[in-house]
Amino acid sequence: RYIEQKLPQLAKSTQNVQNGQLRIHIEPKWGAMILTEIQPGDVQEWIETVKLSQVSKGHVMVLMRRLYKLAMLWKMYPVAFNPLALVEVKGATTREEEPIILTPAQVTKLIDELGPPHDPMVLTTGSLGLRVSETLALRWEDFNFQERTLKVQRAYTHQELKDTKSASSKATVPVPAALLEALKEARGNQETGWVFPSPVTGRPYAAGMILQDHIKPAAKKLGFGNVGWHDLRHSFRPWISSKAPTTVQKDMMRHAQLSTTANIYGRTPVK
Repeated sequence: RYIEQKLPQLAKSTQNVQNGQLRIHIEPKWGAMILTEIQPGDVQEWIETVKLSQVSKGHVMVLMRRLYKLAMLWKMYPVAFNPLALVEVKGATTREEEPIILTPAQVTKLIDELGPPHDPMVLTTGSLGLRVSETLALRWEDFNFQERTLKVQRAYTHQELKDTKSASSKATVPVPAALLEALKEARGNQETGWVFPSPVTGRPYAAGMILQDHIKPAAKKLGFGNVGWHDLRHSFRPWISSKAPTTVQKDMMRHAQLSTTANIYGRTPVK
């Protein structure tokens, strides 16, 4: 019932992940059992043997707990304490790899190494602290070149346009003059349309392809490590931390919670 009714309501990327969790892990082990027969101790023993990272195991357990909650809602299980709340996955909330914090000078070197058409994507993502899904979804009409602002209002991921991650992500942000000049040069006479269209499809680029084929090889060549798109967003916060109060930094990064800005994006760049 979850697959038929709830899964289609989720983002395509989430659907893909949860389909894998259900088909590969949950259904083969528990699919033939009655809910009341499943004991937390048995689930605890099982989840420890699943060949996934601790973070991924935690995601599987989140899904299993949700299934129990929905079973109560759908009158398939007595309304009571969720037994799977007793199951623990150590390290489920721990980041497996620390983000790579780049300095502005390092990002400049990376941009120079990449060259067009990928260098303006990295420049835009790094200069504004955007999520790559937001960068790829930019349209020229989102920019106000006179007021030097950008209205972030959509995302592009898994070949789909969708809303931003949260309500706070949808916001108008200031744009550095240097970035506007670089984008003007790349734009030419174009007034509307995608800022970064693929010459093959006319649609936005696929983030994963650019990352694997261009950004990662360039970063490794420069000795920066296994750089990913989100490392640019992590790098952005230390760049602005000395210039603005934490509350302003939160707004610039478009976080819903101040604790996210201060605690998760709080590292300083490597010199």
